[in-house]
Amino acid sequence: DRLTSIAQSVQDRLLEIVPMAQRPHLVCGLRQIASLDPRNWAAFVVSPISTLRSDAPGALLRRAQQMHTALWTETFGQTITGPQFAAVQTLAQYPGISQRNLGERAALDKSTAADIIARLARRGWIARENDPLDRRLRLLTLTTTGKQTAESTFTPVMQVQERLLEPVPAPERERFLEALAVLAYSRNT
Repeated sequence: DRLTSIAQSVQDRLLEIVPMAQRPHLVCGLRQIASLDPRNWAAFVVSPISTLRSDAPGALLRRAQQMHTALWTETFGQTITGPQFAAVQTLAQYPGISQRNLGERAALDKSTAADIIARLARRGWIARENDPLDRRLRLLTLTTTGKQTAESTFTPVMQVQERLLEPVPAPERERFLEALAVLAYSRNT
């Protein structure tokens, strides 16, 4: 029970950065993406033990991420992961940036960025060279193969995004995406 109340406070804090008027759009859209039938929502809270609801924002975000991963894997298999795509697209836009800047722009933590860069370098998609002004920094650029990957994956990625949003009715998508953007970009966690 103590941990459940702490988890519920995390859910509350998660939503507090989203304006009250946008919260219903966010939660409804997440429910739709998570493919939760409204008739079944009550089933998520029937338990003699006090539990965190499975339709809480954090649970819905995790479920939406699982849906995204399933669609991504169906489209790309093991060819490229979402974080790898983010790194490749970031380098396509900002060639010659440092590993740290790549991580910040692609929303990757330090260790994940280092792992992805190492993997993409082994695949021949990224070239690394020392910064002539600061030998501690490695500057990153896409190789020819990396540029081809950036170009060839963009359209299928957009199709994955469209498929992910299909459960959200078209008239509601803009409000949902606005609320989701507030949640995603309001503060660094």
